[in-house]
Amino acid sequence: MMECISSTVILSPQKQATGPNNLHAVIDTIKEMLHSESTLGHLVRGEEPKESFLRIDATVKTTLSAYANGHHEDWNKFAFFHEHHYVRNFVDGNEEFELMVICWRPGQVSRIHNHDKSHCWVACLHGEVQEVIYSSVAQPGPCNTNAQDLGLSSPKKDVKLPGTLDSYVPCPELEKVSVKNIQPGQVTYMNDKLGLLHSVGCLEGQPAPGAVTLHLYSPPIKRATLYDQEANAVITRVPGFFSVRGVRT
Repeated sequence: MMECISSTVILSPQKQATGPNNLHAVIDTIKEMLHSESTLGHLVRGEEPKESFLRIDATVKTTLSAYANGHHEDWNKFAFFHEHHYVRNFVDGNEEFELMVICWRPGQVSRIHNHDKSHCWVACLHGEVQEVIYSSVAQPGPCNTNAQDLGLSSPKKDVKLPGTLDSYVPCPELEKVSVKNIQPGQVTYMNDKLGLLHSVGCLEGQPAPGAVTLHLYSPPIKRATLYDQEANAVITRVPGFFSVRGVRT
């Protein structure tokens, strides 16, 4: 049985910029923003009014971009890597949001996935990651969060992935829509309402230890649907964490 290897790597910060000077300030800004929207009667559930989303989106992008471009090192305490796959490291959250640091060794890429109707913002902190956007050829509209809604009726019992709830075959045909590289300081956004799926990863050939990204999901993702083309399966699973608040789980 292969040994599980993890590490925390101290990485040099990128360029200096004004904005929140630590992750605590980022978290406080997020909490204040969500509380403000709540007082207006808008709960962030992926179905808030357009004007509410535009305020949220502007605040999150400004905050994450300023932090990612800042001369900061406090995210290093959450930067755990794994030799064989990318890992999610929980920073903070509540019933309205979750903030995490995801670490990618060169060559580590996520499966194609959706976000269970949650808003997803990604800021690159170190290195470079590539995001590939897909759409379903059969159903180009908003992505389903339930494999059965795709018309898949044959359970695939042999998927051995932690947190798996269900798996079905076959994986629907997916079309690659776009590819973009996300560099330090840049922020990207994804939501199932766009009718798109994506994968994220650190390309082979990137300098060691790889890349680090900061992810904000609102509300927290309770389950996700993975589109595994290699296994020809659609997998519904509960995402887990490699570390919580800087401590290995």
